[in-house]
Amino acid sequence: MTGTRRAVWRFTDSPAILVVARVSGLALGLLSAPLLARGLSVDDRGTFAATAACLAVIPVLVGLGLPTAVRRLVAGGAEAAAVLGSARILIAIASVFSILLGWLAGRTLLPGLTGAEHWALLGASALSVFQISWVCEATSLSAQQKFRKLAIVNLLQQIVFVSSVATLFCFGELSLLRAILSFSFATVITAAAAPSIARTGLRLSPRFAKQLARDGLRYTGSEIVEVANNRLDQVLMLPVIGAIQAGYYAVAVTLSSLLVGVGQSFAAGSFKQFMQDPFGTAEIRRTLSTATLVSLLGAAMLTCIAPFAIPLVFSSAYREATPVSLVSLIGAFTVVPSSVGAALMLARDRARALMLCQSTGLACGIGTLYVLGPPFGATGAAAASTLGYIAAAIAIFWSLRVPVRCWIPSPATFRSGISVFVYGR
Repeated sequence: MTGTRRAVWRFTDSPAILVVARVSGLALGLLSAPLLARGLSVDDRGTFAATAACLAVIPVLVGLGLPTAVRRLVAGGAEAAAVLGSARILIAIASVFSILLGWLAGRTLLPGLTGAEHWALLGASALSVFQISWVCEATSLSAQQKFRKLAIVNLLQQIVFVSSVATLFCFGELSLLRAILSFSFATVITAAAAPSIARTGLRLSPRFAKQLARDGLRYTGSEIVEVANNRLDQVLMLPVIGAIQAGYYAVAVTLSSLLVGVGQSFAAGSFKQFMQDPFGTAEIRRTLSTATLVSLLGAAMLTCIAPFAIPLVFSSAYREATPVSLVSLIGAFTVVPSSVGAALMLARDRARALMLCQSTGLACGIGTLYVLGPPFGATGAAAASTLGYIAAAIAIFWSLRVPVRCWIPSPATFRSGISVFVYGR
């Protein structure tokens, strides 16, 4: 193997490939978003965004911290196949509660759904536990630093969903009902394929079931709050600002989600090192300073392209989403360093403190949503989201007690951090 090929091979199994996968996922999302925007009405687009957010939150509520518990066990040296076999037993039990939560969401948060759409939501809620399954596979791969396979698993759901939406759009059959069913179909296909990609098999094993249940309960609070920070505002948009404004906000979230993906990639790449040496100052400073600089550069780039990209990609009907996106990006840039900080807190086994930090951001974001949302619509909702992200980041930075200089980029730490991020060493 030549030096160039060896470098490319290392790159495809480094944390940077997760960013490539995230960018590819966003590109696919930008393909599906115009199809959804053109195939659905603006209010149906907002309703679908809220429904998809519900279907993303439900697995976290019933999953009881399983993905984080799996990641810590595998990172600690436990056999991945046995850990995942125990997780599947707990996931099967969780499916009962997911149906109940789907029914409650349909009655309270999504009253605009028709009878058939309500039934589709119930079915999708029951199947949403498959998301717990493939996310556990993904966290296991992250703990083993098998980033190439992790990138494939993370990208697969989006590929299936976009393919389904594109097919329906081409045949003129795209509707809110079929969009919900497509979302559920993509989740099931991803869960079915993930064990083959990870090579863990489909066996069941009670060996780690009690430990996973016990440890998962410790981390469930932080997982629920983290997903609530990313999704709950979209769930609450319909009753607060209406379907049309929720559609504009959904476009802003699509754009800023790229920085969320970069943060998750940095966290995945640094977690195992943090587990091995949670108080190693040199590694912490290198990772945090690199994360801060990359986040600032990414936010600046997205700010420059947003005014041109949004009307071009989503159609001129979504031109009003441009200022919403710019406001959203102000807070989104804090996601990368705070994601790395959250990974460090989990490595130090400070799940409760992390939950409190994230709850601070959630309370700030949701509280200001009800203040700024009604008078200012999607722009007010984006401002509330920004305040929530900033509050969570400040709380995490303060809780870690990491010196401020560790967050400030320097040429030396940036070069070494990028070397690890791109080449895995």
